[in-house]
Amino acid sequence: MVHVTTNLITSILLGNDWINSNHVHLFGDQNQLTIPDQHGQLNFIPYVEPTCTNYPALLVHQITIPPYSQLLIDITCSVNDANDFIFEPYEHHIPKSIFIPHTLLNINKHHATKHLRAKCYSDQIRKHILESTKHIDNEKHRLAIQDILWRNKILFDPTPSIINIPSQSAIRTGDHPPIYSKQYSASYTYQDMKFQETKKLLERGQIEESTSPWSPPIVLVKKKDKTMRFCIDYRCLNAITIKDAFPLPRLDEIFEQLSDAVYYTKFDFKSGYFQVPLSKEDRITNGLATFQRIINHILGPARWKYALAYIDDVIIYSKTFEEHLIHLNDICTMLKNARFRLNPEKCEIAQTQTDYLGHNVKNGEIRPSSNNINGLLNTRLPQRADEACKFVKAAEYYRKFIPNFSQTAEPARKFVPTTRTQQKKGQKTIITLTDDELKAFNQLKQFLTTDMVLRLPNNRFPFKVQTDASDEGIGAVLLQIYSEGDRSIAYLSKKFTQAQRKWSPMEQECYAFICSLDKWHNCLSGIKFEWETDHKALTQLKQKAKINKRCERWRLKILEYDFKVKHIPAHVTFFRVVTRL
Repeated sequence: MVHVTTNLITSILLGNDWINSNHVHLFGDQNQLTIPDQHGQLNFIPYVEPTCTNYPALLVHQITIPPYSQLLIDITCSVNDANDFIFEPYEHHIPKSIFIPHTLLNINKHHATKHLRAKCYSDQIRKHILESTKHIDNEKHRLAIQDILWRNKILFDPTPSIINIPSQSAIRTGDHPPIYSKQYSASYTYQDMKFQETKKLLERGQIEESTSPWSPPIVLVKKKDKTMRFCIDYRCLNAITIKDAFPLPRLDEIFEQLSDAVYYTKFDFKSGYFQVPLSKEDRITNGLATFQRIINHILGPARWKYALAYIDDVIIYSKTFEEHLIHLNDICTMLKNARFRLNPEKCEIAQTQTDYLGHNVKNGEIRPSSNNINGLLNTRLPQRADEACKFVKAAEYYRKFIPNFSQTAEPARKFVPTTRTQQKKGQKTIITLTDDELKAFNQLKQFLTTDMVLRLPNNRFPFKVQTDASDEGIGAVLLQIYSEGDRSIAYLSKKFTQAQRKWSPMEQECYAFICSLDKWHNCLSGIKFEWETDHKALTQLKQKAKINKRCERWRLKILEYDFKVKHIPAHVTFFRVVTRL
């Protein structure tokens, strides 16, 4: 029988039974052993002395190390004095997540002290990691995610940080003189909050003392959690600033990338703008464009493949859990190397559905975020023009979910100002809703109460466009053909101008298709699709030799697309029956 041990901390002599049975003698002072041969003659065999001697370090007292903390402990070793004594952790401690420093020690009268350079993190980080992964039922998957988060735990460190990317921010005001604004009056409580927050930012190195002639006022804004956000009112400065034209990504392009995704991770930065260094010449910035440029630079080739960012909202998406582990580790490493810090309370890890940019995404389907919809449904009847305007604009954000939105909302659109002067003039105007305006308000609310679900576009399935026109305007729906039936991707509606009301029915119907091509060009360009219309004359649009001048101009654009026209009865068009899938 053979016994194998893996936990030895010092060298031992093996083969004691063989030594005794063969009359072997060891001479440690001579570094040799003797062994008799078959004739009884002794053979002297030298053995090589090790180049270094290992001395086990043993605990003086039994100790318990609390989780995620460091502790200075007493050990004993059979060395009194030594220079350049190498101390290294026992290799079998490595898989136990016990960190011991590798170091070169000078032992003097049995004493030497060494601390870990690595930082130990608070128990709060442990709670955040466990809380953000508790929804994962598969234990193997949960531990794999936790392992990635622990290796990148510095991302959740509450200590403020400045990213290590050179400043790309600058502000240009031309030859405009500096603007000085007085501080807004505030209560003693708010004054103390401003002072304390300014003191914190100064101690963290996120701001510095200045004698600049520029001086904007401080504003405290209440957050959703009732705490206060420390802000600076830069409106006067923004008005004279040459804007940074760096583009933000389009929302529809972002959501199109999520069509095949099953797992999602969402990151939110901890006071993201405070982590961005500003140029020494300006110390202020075109915030949105600068932050977007930095995030794009950090994500690099991962962007549009498995990670997207809209300003400071980062989402990681994957088809399988195994892929998600790789993608999550890559993005965490990128952010860690850039020294970004995350807000763990707002991060979502390895979810099968997520709310992103006001929408809920799950298994290739998209719907409005329930929190936003509940806010709209709980809105009271508007009593001022600005209240009506806010409701219409908020509902318009989800117009692609609502068939014939333009016609439905038209009576209430009178409250939406088209110029800055109108906005200032009618902001506090008291209003009384007419019957048509009240009907529009209630109809929009009714639409919002339905389960508004759309499919995200997927190039593996064929597309279909249905269009229609009425005396008031046009409507269209983009569909995809699945085995279980047609699934709606997006709705489009537009109200006619007075001139367009005078067009012929053929022109109005053709105009609906033109608007569809403009709106959904990204989905329809370069592929073959169907166009369904209830106007039979348009089925001959490609073959007809001569039509009126307006349709003739449109035909040149239409023929750039590869499509087949199909006539369907008016009563079966998708948006007329308002079918919700």
